[in-house]
Amino acid sequence: MGAQSLGAQSLGAQFLGAQFLGTQFLGAQFLGTQFLGAQFLGTQFLGAQFLGTQFLGAQFLGTQFLGAQFLGAQFLGTQFLGAQFLRTQFLGAQFLGTQFLGTQFLGTQFLGAQFLGTQFLGTQFLGAQFLGAQSLGAQFLRAQFLGAQSLGAQFLGAQFLGAQSLGAQFLGAQSLGAQSLGAQFLGAQFLGAQFLGAQSLGAQSLGAQFLGAQFLGAQSLGAQFLGAQSLGAQFLGAQSLGAQFLGAQSLGAQFLGAQFLGAQSLGAQSLGAQFLGAQFLGAQSLGAQFLGAQFLGAQSLGAQFLGAQSLGAQSLGAQSLGAQFLGAQSLGAQSLGAQSLGAQFLGAQSLGAQSLGAQFLGAQFLVAQSLGAQSLGAQSLGAQFLGAQFLGAQSLGAQFLGAQSLGAQFLGAQFLGAQSLGAQSLGAQFLGAQSLGAQFLGAQSLGAQSLGVRRKFSRGLQRKTQEEGKNKSKKGKYNKPSYW
Repeated sequence: MGAQSLGAQSLGAQFLGAQFLGTQFLGAQFLGTQFLGAQFLGTQFLGAQFLGTQFLGAQFLGTQFLGAQFLGAQFLGTQFLGAQFLRTQFLGAQFLGTQFLGTQFLGTQFLGAQFLGTQFLGTQFLGAQFLGAQSLGAQFLRAQFLGAQSLGAQFLGAQFLGAQSLGAQFLGAQSLGAQSLGAQFLGAQFLGAQFLGAQSLGAQSLGAQFLGAQFLGAQSLGAQFLGAQSLGAQFLGAQSLGAQFLGAQSLGAQFLGAQFLGAQSLGAQSLGAQFLGAQFLGAQSLGAQFLGAQFLGAQSLGAQFLGAQSLGAQSLGAQSLGAQFLGAQSLGAQSLGAQSLGAQFLGAQSLGAQSLGAQFLGAQFLVAQSLGAQSLGAQSLGAQFLGAQFLGAQSLGAQFLGAQSLGAQFLGAQFLGAQSLGAQSLGAQFLGAQSLGAQFLGAQSLGAQSLGVRRKFSRGLQRKTQEEGKNKSKKGKYNKPSYW
């Protein structure tokens, strides 16, 4: 007990059931040594070297390793309780079924190390480095990664339960089938990292950065992303269930076949992002910004976009089913072949937007504003325009079937080759509007006002106008046709 060993060397020795109590090993070397069922209690290894050493069923209780090196060492069924590793190096070491309980790794390096079925309970990694390390089926329970670095490391089937990552860096790391339950990632950086089939349950990501990261089939359940940044990241078949994105930024990111189910996005920014076949089911977006974003074949079911801004965004073949756009702004946006079924646009603004071949089925436009917008070949079936304003808008070859316009204003609008079948205009105003080659079949206009309107009818409508004009002397005053 309390013995000291200075510069000792052990070559191919075996220690079976040995006990080392309060022993100090200074500059010791263990070459090809085996420790079978050995116990190290309060032992200190200062500058020690372990080359090809094997620890089978060994126990380290309150042991300290300072500046130690483990080269090709093997730890099989070994336990570390309250141990400390200070500036220690593990080169090509293997940990099989090893347990680390309340252990501290300070400035430790794991180079090409392998962790198979290893458990880290309440372990702290302070400034530790994982370079090319592999973790298979490892468990990190309430572990802490403070300023840790992971370069080219692999986490296969790993579990992070209640773990904390503060200022950690994961560069080129791979996470396959990993689980993060109640984990916290504060200021963490994921550069070129891959998350394949990973699950994040109730995890928190505060100020984290995902640069060029890939999420393939990943799931985020009840996770929180606060001030997180996704730069050039890819989300392929990823699922976000009840997740929260608060002040998050997505720059040049790609969402391919991603699903956002009941997710919340507050003050989030999406710059040059692509949403290909993405689904927004019951999602909420408050004050979000979509700048130069692309929505290709995306679906929005029962989603809410409150105060959202869409600047130069493109929507190709997108579907909005029962979605709500409250106070949303669309500036220079393009909508090609999009479908809006039962969608609501409340107080929405559309400035210089283009709608090509779009369909609005049972949609509602309440106090919405459309400035300089273009609608080419669009279809409006049973849509409602309540108190809406269309200023300088252009409608080319559009169809309005069973549409209702209540208290709407059309200022300087142009309807070229448009068709209006069974449409109703109640208290609507048409100021300086132009209708060229348009057809109004079975349309009703009640209390509507037409000021400075230019009309150019089809031949059939001209004949009907001339016949009614012949009878103006009998009636005493010329009456406008009902279809106006």
